[in-house]
Amino acid sequence: MAACSPPRARSLRAARAPLVVGLLALVVPFAYGGVRIAQLEAAREAAPPVRVGVVQPNIGIFEKHDPSLRRGHLALLRRMTGRLERDGAELVVWPETAYPYFVSREPTAQGDGFVAARGTEIKGPLLVGAITTDGEARFNSAIGVDADGRIAGIADKVELLAFGEYVPLWDWLPPLRTYFPSRGITPGTAPRVLTVAGRRVAVLNCYEDVLPGYARQLAAFAPAPDFFVNVTNDAWFGDTAEPHLHNHVARLRAIETRRDLVRAVNTGVSAHISATGEALVRTQTFIQTSFVADVRVLDGATPYTRFGDLLTPCGCALLLALAVRAALERRARLR
Repeated sequence: MAACSPPRARSLRAARAPLVVGLLALVVPFAYGGVRIAQLEAAREAAPPVRVGVVQPNIGIFEKHDPSLRRGHLALLRRMTGRLERDGAELVVWPETAYPYFVSREPTAQGDGFVAARGTEIKGPLLVGAITTDGEARFNSAIGVDADGRIAGIADKVELLAFGEYVPLWDWLPPLRTYFPSRGITPGTAPRVLTVAGRRVAVLNCYEDVLPGYARQLAAFAPAPDFFVNVTNDAWFGDTAEPHLHNHVARLRAIETRRDLVRAVNTGVSAHISATGEALVRTQTFIQTSFVADVRVLDGATPYTRFGDLLTPCGCALLLALAVRAALERRARLR
């Protein structure tokens, strides 16, 4: 058989190149993931645990905003928290806006402690979802409460939901004020890591846990957070796929930052997600439940935390370069 001519050989190599690249794109991530997951699982087993309790009160969206039911809701949260503490929880998390009253941001307003949330049967510490106010503006916040009842810190939601939490352009379009008496919730100025229960907790409020760039900002804090907590109220969406999709997307934040993630969601899905993305605990929706998670405290930073998403722009640049090359070769053949 006659040997292939050099142009023919080059043509065959060019035809095989996409196949080789495609196979590598499939094989390399699986091989790397198999090695790294095993390493991370071993690191998690050796890491110190924090027992974090999660309350899923399952309060309906209309009941939640009924002022006559507030005392009963608070009593329920206290009872569920007390049970979790008796089960060994070192920190208990309440969902987004779970505390049924406004909380003043003035330091003197709380007196000797945030006893209104704790009552007498809770020892603390707590991470409480609540609406806070400075007398004029309102904020969707997560409040860290120490064991002595004092407020350890407040993390405000930065990424607000348009029309659900604020009215876009309200300040610039006066006709909007005919239909909306206020602009709504005020956004926080920046992401916050709270120190509560002796640990650094990165707070993701509601759908902030589906925003990779936002989680990366928190992971890049110095010193780095020990783990992530998400507080959410997905009751708005009813018995749909949304709460389940929300939980699935949130799992990516644990993988990207190599930190455990705990989700406290009013009507579910609440979860404990390991640093490998594995769902160690996952609740059903629209049931009243709670659990205690052994959250592992890991250190270090991932390449994504350090450098951001380099893969996407590099991949796009490579595809563009290949497209340009193919176009030039096609033009050369037509000459």
